[in-house]
Amino acid sequence: MNNFHLHNIPKGYIYAIVVCLFVLSSCGPARYLSEDEKLFVKSKISVDKRKTDIITLKKYERISPNKKVLGMRFHLFLFSLANPEKEKFPHNWFRKIGEAPVLYDSVLVSKSRDNFASYLADRGYNKVNVESNVKTTKSKAKARYNISLGEPTIINSIRYAFEDTSIQKLIYSDTINSFLKIGKPFDKVMFQAERERIETFMKNNGYYRFTREYIYFEVYPTAHPLKVKVSLNIKQNLTGPFDPVLKVRKHRQHYINNVTITPSITNFEGIRKIDTVLYKEQSIVYMSERIIKPATLVRANNMLPGSLYSLKNVDRTYNDLGSLGLFRYVNVDFEESRVSGNEALLDCKIDLSMRKRQSYSFEVNVTNSSNDLGIRGGVVYNNYNIFRGGEHLQIGLTGAIESLENRLKQVIEPMREAGVTTKLETPKFILPFKADNFQRKYKPRTELSLSYNYQNQPKYIRTIANASFGYNWRGNIYNRHTLHPLDFYLVKLPRVDSAYIDSIYKDTRLENSFENHTILGSKYSFEFNNQQLKRGISFVYIRYNLESAGFLLNLINKRSGWGEDSLFFGVQYFQYIKTDIDFRNYNIITPRDRIVYRIFAGVGIPYGNSRSLPFEKKYWSGGPYGIRAWGERTLGPGPYFDAGSFNQLGDIKLEANIEYRFKVIWKLEGALFMDAGNIWLLEDAPELPRSGFKFNQFYKDIAVGTGIGIRLDLSFVLLRTDFGFKLRDPSIEGGNKWTFRSPERDFWDFTFQFGIGYPF
Repeated sequence: MNNFHLHNIPKGYIYAIVVCLFVLSSCGPARYLSEDEKLFVKSKISVDKRKTDIITLKKYERISPNKKVLGMRFHLFLFSLANPEKEKFPHNWFRKIGEAPVLYDSVLVSKSRDNFASYLADRGYNKVNVESNVKTTKSKAKARYNISLGEPTIINSIRYAFEDTSIQKLIYSDTINSFLKIGKPFDKVMFQAERERIETFMKNNGYYRFTREYIYFEVYPTAHPLKVKVSLNIKQNLTGPFDPVLKVRKHRQHYINNVTITPSITNFEGIRKIDTVLYKEQSIVYMSERIIKPATLVRANNMLPGSLYSLKNVDRTYNDLGSLGLFRYVNVDFEESRVSGNEALLDCKIDLSMRKRQSYSFEVNVTNSSNDLGIRGGVVYNNYNIFRGGEHLQIGLTGAIESLENRLKQVIEPMREAGVTTKLETPKFILPFKADNFQRKYKPRTELSLSYNYQNQPKYIRTIANASFGYNWRGNIYNRHTLHPLDFYLVKLPRVDSAYIDSIYKDTRLENSFENHTILGSKYSFEFNNQQLKRGISFVYIRYNLESAGFLLNLINKRSGWGEDSLFFGVQYFQYIKTDIDFRNYNIITPRDRIVYRIFAGVGIPYGNSRSLPFEKKYWSGGPYGIRAWGERTLGPGPYFDAGSFNQLGDIKLEANIEYRFKVIWKLEGALFMDAGNIWLLEDAPELPRSGFKFNQFYKDIAVGTGIGIRLDLSFVLLRTDFGFKLRDPSIEGGNKWTFRSPERDFWDFTFQFGIGYPF
């Protein structure tokens, strides 16, 4: 069962449990405190300049209170459950997963105050005054830091000085990207960032030996006490001969000379055979068989013989070789091979360690959604480098069985499903014409997939065969493109319960979805993701999809005269355009807390000979990855409600979600969430009253749900359970749609959802 009826529990008991948790979480540490010790419970920073980043200031604090979960010091409470005099389980376990009490220390408060003053002075502020005010009770202490800032010192002018004037023009060409600006505060943090920026810029332009240590700053006063002049100085090279004209040691640009790639450097007790292949002026050294084609390795290498050294190309080579999925590690190294005057050459050596070529993975999921209990399993076979060109072959077998219970609580025949999917991906851009420049710059991959799926539902049997051919490539480090010019479906229904179809879908936009049909279309996807791994900063994810079908078949049909306009070889085909966008904002509050916002909007429009979207292309809502207070496919369209339906679909979908995620203990995470949205048809259907989308009333059909979730993060997989309940149900007739005020709904009637991975 997935609905938990808690209305029989007196609310007084529930309130008492909550109060007890708060009391226990605050009083438990008392056993660890001596008479002269106090628990440090609160720290607040107040600054008279609003632009100051309080979150950054917190990083310089030397003493911080125990962390909280949902307002309670849960980890401190766990620690307090351990007996200080006992070392065995469970006391040692409570101490390990818990957090020891943070005791007030006046010395650490003083050091925090000094750190704040030093940091703000480095940011350019004058006359920084930091005061700390500590309030204590018998067992607790609170600290408040009041910070006042004087006016900042301003950069009045910036000049550049070069001992080696040969790099002067190059440095000047990039000053538009400088972090130092006239009129901005004299910020030492920005000075360090500017040194790093120039170092990276120089290394991207061939200066392999250039480092930030060549850059130093001099600061001079002006007539105004709060303004300074800044001189950015760059030293000459520390090694090499003097230039006879400039009389200094010049910084030299480096060019790539020899390139050697060794794809199988490990897993050999002794070298039995060395086979060197020269391909496009690059040496490929095989220590056994030729386990990967030279062309595959050369395509992924961005350091070409004769090219200027670039740190950006080094990073791209790491990424491109890693994206092949063939290697356990990649190491790129350089050695100066010749330095003569202004000429400097680098030999590049790339060592690779091959991963295991074949793998199997198994997955078994138990599902419990919308009163339906089921089990789904599968096995996936992966072969990396199957044709020695970096190809990835994946074959998957899936099967599922799920008991079905409609919303009238009537058990019906279970759903059974089986499928097979084969996908082959190659790191090549397979086209009838050459695209070498595009291949090297964007690293496209070509994908071919074939699948077959058998679905045995109580009211019908459906088979779906799919063949797809397409490409994916990166635009830059943040975005990716996917294009499938050919995406073909053949859908057949060997058995359909005509009475059911007539009663539910007669004269509606779904009627022709329950007939044999084909789909031949194209689709394009754009993804943007500016997440920076290991940086722990907020990021944005956007995915846009555009799909169209039927145009080519309609053109062929009309030109060939093979039959009716709506048929292709005697089978109905669909014509439609479908587009949607998924926007997510991941707001990192602390390393343990984050808030995720999501907005989804999509619409599908049939045209030509089609009255509706195909069944498998329609939108649906509810379930573990949608509005979690409703079961899968049980919400909408609009305010429509049918207790006997288990497939409620629409042409338009709007959804918004907000979820607060926080660490609890060990590998457990918690979440608080709120979901809102619905699906609609393009227009009202006779058998689905008020199901059409109307701009002047769609907001009245918005469903709202909330709940709490528990996640188990096992690194390789995240298991998730969500308990959701309805706040606003658009299907309630003649009453308040806000269900916690309506006698028609039970406030404590939870829906239990199980999922793999985060919902978004």
